[in-house]
Amino acid sequence: PKHEINRSILLRSVWNSLERARMLKEIEEATRRISDLSSHDQLTGLWTRYRLEERLQEEFIRSRRYGSPLTVGFCDLDYFKGVNDTYGHATGDLVLKTAAELMKAAMRQTDFISRYGGEEFYLVFTSTDLDDAALCCERIRQKIESEVFQMESGARFSITASFGVTVCNLRHHDISALILDADKALYQAKGAGRNRVYICDKNGFRPWGYLTGQGANAS
Repeated sequence: PKHEINRSILLRSVWNSLERARMLKEIEEATRRISDLSSHDQLTGLWTRYRLEERLQEEFIRSRRYGSPLTVGFCDLDYFKGVNDTYGHATGDLVLKTAAELMKAAMRQTDFISRYGGEEFYLVFTSTDLDDAALCCERIRQKIESEVFQMESGARFSITASFGVTVCNLRHHDISALILDADKALYQAKGAGRNRVYICDKNGFRPWGYLTGQGANAS
């Protein structure tokens, strides 16, 4: 009530209002940080596997509804344990961050990428057929292979990466089946000698370029 207002009450009311506003702002900032921690990998800044799979589920439904192609790829940095063992985990972290940056630079804003765990990455290409996604992975493979890491000691080294890629089709009853085929294609690439792109389609597994004659993996 106006007749009860005095200097002390007014100052206390203003102070309480400011404190409530400050606390609300801090709560909003804390909520945002928690959300970032749960959805982004802290080392590379990429999405976490679980955040990406949420989006992949949305795209899977959209692909089935409208018939647009949806392609998934796995990337594994070859012999990454040797980098940690030889040069230390700080250098291993640098390699992971560099690989993540090279992948992000090669992909469109409508595509997604996450760190799957350790040295594996998870790529999703929306409205992209198998050959175009495999071509993108081949370009990333070449960029990773050509990147040279310079140590303070003067030592220099480079790494390679293997890829497995598959496109969504009717036999993929859910995203787990789609992911599994990409994972199997990756293991085919690693089993064939690493540093290559393997694809999985209705005809099975094969190195990319088997029919098209494109890329470094063409037979």
